[in-house]
Amino acid sequence: MADEVIAIAETTEVLANARLRLNAVANLSYGVADERFLSGCDVGSVDSLFSYDCLVRMPEARLDAFLAETACALRDKGLALLHHSNFLFDYTLAVQDRPHGRSSMSAARFADMANRHGLEVVAQQIIPWGTVTGLDCLSLVERRSRGLTREACQVQQLRV
Repeated sequence: MADEVIAIAETTEVLANARLRLNAVANLSYGVADERFLSGCDVGSVDSLFSYDCLVRMPEARLDAFLAETACALRDKGLALLHHSNFLFDYTLAVQDRPHGRSSMSAARFADMANRHGLEVVAQQIIPWGTVTGLDCLSLVERRSRGLTREACQVQQLRV
C-alpha cells in the first residue's frame, strides 16, 4: 500500500466527485490544479502516477506541460499510467464533431512528447471508447534515471 495518495483534479466539481468515489482510501489528500497540475509535488517525490479520462480532451500544449511536470515529479524509475486520446485530426474539426470531444493526439505523438521530457514509454495499449475503435490509448511511461534537479525542473516549468 502507498504511504500517501494525492488526488488532483482540474476543477472543484471533479474533485467533489473524486472525494465521493475515493472516500474509503486511507492516507488520501486532495488538491485542485492551478495553472500547473503537480505543483504540490516535490521533484523526484512520486513513485507512481495515474491519470484516467482527464487527458483525453486536453490540448497538445497542455498535455506537453503535464508530461514535463510528470517527469519532474516522478522519482528515477517512477511509473505513470496515463489515459489519453488516440484520435488524430485536423484542427479545423469542430469540438462537437470529434468523437466524445477528444483532442488531437496519437500514441506515436504522445511517445515522442514523453521522450522529450525524459520519460520512456514502456507499453501502450490502444483501446476503444464507447463504440469507437482505437479512440484512446493507455500509455505506461517510466522516468529515466537522469538526476533531474529542482532547478532544472523550475526552469522547465517556467517555459511551459
